[in-house]
Amino acid sequence: MYRVVVGTPPAELSPRATAEFALDATPIWRNGMVRMFLSHSAKHKKFASKVAQALAPMGIDGFVAHDSMSFDHDWQDQIQVGLKTMDVFVVLLHKEVNESAWCQQEIGWAQGASTPIYLVRLGADPAGFVGRKQYPQVFPEDAEQVATKLFQWLSAKEEFAQALIDGQLSALDASRSYIESISITKGLVQVASLSEAQWQRLDSAVLNNGQVGGSGGARRNLEPFYVEHRREWPLVVKKSIL
Repeated sequence: MYRVVVGTPPAELSPRATAEFALDATPIWRNGMVRMFLSHSAKHKKFASKVAQALAPMGIDGFVAHDSMSFDHDWQDQIQVGLKTMDVFVVLLHKEVNESAWCQQEIGWAQGASTPIYLVRLGADPAGFVGRKQYPQVFPEDAEQVATKLFQWLSAKEEFAQALIDGQLSALDASRSYIESISITKGLVQVASLSEAQWQRLDSAVLNNGQVGGSGGARRNLEPFYVEHRREWPLVVKKSIL
């Protein structure tokens, strides 16, 4: 969610800020989106990848080890960079997680860093300190349902409300298909309001990304939203200028 843009030498920075410098060489996160580390068992990597895919239109970049990493960099280093630079930490709790030394180390790291933590129980209950709270269960497993629960959890946190909107706008700006744009705008129009800067970003996506402005489904989602907030539809403004 944040990038360091300072001239301070890494030795004088916090561990988080120092790790941000490593992202220039190892870009494991998508720009502008909320960074969610998805801790999961290796056996269920494909399911974790599906959850990450479902989160993307919601403005959340889900880090799935090996899927999100560069092939020409040390994989353990990249996992540590992910842990140091994440915004939130989520455990996809299949029973194998409780038996995995790697997952337990990741959980301990997140707890030690006081990172917001959430678990989704997928046929198992958490072990250790992290089990002191109640967490939702999704069983049988469903990636879309899990992603929705994670979005609802983050949306309820005031400190992430604007970051989620900014993440959705970043996802829309980078959208590469009509279907992707429809999915993103379907969620975006559920927000109560946008700041002026956010409206300008949305206008820009409509005007400059043909996968947004050229998508009939995205327009059907967005045009009533513009009317509701008494905003000019940007393509009409552009046409009148021409």
